[in-house]
Amino acid sequence: MRSRILWLDLLRTLAILMMITFHTAFDLQGLHGWNINVFSGGWDVLRIATGTLFIGLSGFSTHFSRHPYKRAVKILAAAALVSMATYVWDPETYIRFGILHLIGVTMLVIPLLKRFGMWNILLGIGIVLTGNAYAGTIVDTHLLLPFGFLPPMFSTLDYYPLLPWSGVAMIGYGIGFQLDLIAHQANPNHQSVSARPSRDGSLITNILSLPGRHALTIYLLHQPVIIAALFLMLGE
Repeated sequence: MRSRILWLDLLRTLAILMMITFHTAFDLQGLHGWNINVFSGGWDVLRIATGTLFIGLSGFSTHFSRHPYKRAVKILAAAALVSMATYVWDPETYIRFGILHLIGVTMLVIPLLKRFGMWNILLGIGIVLTGNAYAGTIVDTHLLLPFGFLPPMFSTLDYYPLLPWSGVAMIGYGIGFQLDLIAHQANPNHQSVSARPSRDGSLITNILSLPGRHALTIYLLHQPVIIAALFLMLGE
């Protein structure tokens, strides 16, 4: 079985918990009329932090992935499933370029930037700054939607454009490269981070890392489960 990185799975578990917390509040506001504004204050901070953690970890993981393109195709297939399901739910706000679309595309592109090594960190920062500078720019076409340029009256349930979010993945990718480089300089015979077994922690840490090993499956299932649970509990 392919080895995994324990602390990376633990961070994915943390991101999953953050995601579930935010989407529970999102559903309470949107479906049950609770007085919660998930796009302001601490809730908005949680939303941004959750996306940043997921996307940064995806970039970091891509550096150590043995088959990044195979993984990218799997994630893009899941993204297409999400688009179709949300279109059935609401054609006006269905997900056209959400976080899975972003992660799948960046997994295809980032390995081509391997030659830049740790410089991907600076490139990523530049993309984040550029994307934030042009965030919300309105254009008369849907073709530029993946890049962060919005058509008039655009609305969606989930939106993570390449500008600025691909920069976060590039930063993660560059950090992964740099950590491996530092480890190799300290010990030329060191075992690559990607080859170290993950199940070397305690029973508790191995249990806590379990959701992180199945992040994609949990992502696809968590919203239907939350929606059903809230309707059962609140009866609305």
